[in-house]
Amino acid sequence: MTVLAFPSSRGRDARDNLADYVERAKALTSFGPVDWDAPVWLDVDGTATPRQTSGKTTQSLNFTIQGGARGTKQQDPIPRPLADFAKAFTRHREAERPTAVANHGIGIRAFRLLAQHMEPVDFDPCQMLPFHFDEAANQARRTLSPDSAYGTGKALALIAKTLAQYNISRAHFEWSNTIRRPHSHDRITEEAV
Repeated sequence: MTVLAFPSSRGRDARDNLADYVERAKALTSFGPVDWDAPVWLDVDGTATPRQTSGKTTQSLNFTIQGGARGTKQQDPIPRPLADFAKAFTRHREAERPTAVANHGIGIRAFRLLAQHMEPVDFDPCQMLPFHFDEAANQARRTLSPDSAYGTGKALALIAKTLAQYNISRAHFEWSNTIRRPHSHDRITEEAV
């Protein structure tokens, strides 16, 4: 007797919603014309200009596991379909709220951390669970500075919100940033305390 496992309707809907989200992103003009399949989008056009002091003449977005780290010759891309979701997320964010291209690196860093914990689910955004976000946040706490970890946690929360908003995940969940904001006392004088 052969038993066929059919995907749940929520699973089918999640995959359709992911495909629609990615197709809408491909139709957007944020960052100008890009090679969607390339792991690095070179010379992207940001609507907000970088600081003049940055010294950068070209801007790129690295959808790779290593990021744009110096000295890395091989750039392993974030695996698909997570990479397609990361690219769509980034392009939608730029269309909704334009910012300097460098600011999108925080969200891409969050996807890099998620990718390190998603191999058991074949890097499928439709199968993301709070566990994946917790693991990525814990890794951010361990490996990043407190300020960078907090920013990455905010990006993880935004990714989780997007999954719920567009019904991309098979399991509906809410996830909030579990990384506390670092305390900065540099704006307060001793007299004010």
